[in-house]
Amino acid sequence: MISTGRPMPADDVPILAVHGVAASPAVWDPLKRLIPQLRALRRPKTGRLEDEIEWLAEYAAGAVIVGMSGGATLGLALAGMGAACHGFVLHEPAAGNLVPDLLSPTAEAFRRGGTTAVGKALYGRRWSVDLLDDHGDVDATTAKEIAMFRSFQPRRRPVGGPRCVVTTGSRSAAPRHHVARELRRLGYETRTIEGSRHFVTYEQPARLAALVREVAGLDAPGHPGIDDGGSGWARFWW
Repeated sequence: MISTGRPMPADDVPILAVHGVAASPAVWDPLKRLIPQLRALRRPKTGRLEDEIEWLAEYAAGAVIVGMSGGATLGLALAGMGAACHGFVLHEPAAGNLVPDLLSPTAEAFRRGGTTAVGKALYGRRWSVDLLDDHGDVDATTAKEIAMFRSFQPRRRPVGGPRCVVTTGSRSAAPRHHVARELRRLGYETRTIEGSRHFVTYEQPARLAALVREVAGLDAPGHPGIDDGGSGWARFWW
C-alpha cells in the first residue's frame, strides 16, 4: 500500500536516491558531497517490478525521490501511482511501449559481454566494476533487471500529485529525448541537463544537485541556469 504523509519543513524532507542496473549506492557519492542529507538506498534487485516498487514505497512518504536509470523508472512508477512523496527528480527512466526500443542497446550489450558491457554501455567510460556490489551470479541478476525494466509501462501523472521532474542529458542519444517528449504528454515536467548523458551524477552532479535542492524546497525556484521558457523544457547552461 502507498502510504500518505503530511508536509514537513524543507530542512526535514528526506532526500532518497535510487540506483539502476549495473550499479550500487556508490553511484550517488558525488551528489552526497553536494547534498549531505541525501541518503542512497541499496535496491534489493529482486527482478520483480512489483516487489521493487513496494520496497521503495516503504521509504517514500514525504520524501524527495531522486532516481537515475532504473532507479528513475521505479520513481516514475511511484509518481504514476500517486505516492504521497514530497517530489521526484528522475534522470532518464524507461518508458515501456512509448519508446519500445529504448533498452534494446542495453540488452544487446548484455548479450555481447554481460554486466560489464551493460555498465559501460549505459554509463560510459566513468563506470567501473567498483560501482557494483552484487554477490553471487552478477550476470543472472543483471539479466532479470533488464527484463524487469523493459516490462515497465508509465502511467499518466495524477492530477494534483507531487512535483515530478524528469531530466534528460543534453548529450544523450535521441531515444532518451523521445522519452522526455512522451512523458510530457503524460503530464510530467521535463528538464534537460546540459553537458550530461546517462551518468549524470558523475558528469554533471552540481547541476543535478541544484534541481534536487529546488524540488526539496531547500532553494528557491528560478535560480540561475534554469529557464523553462514556459514549456516544461529547461536547459542548464552553467
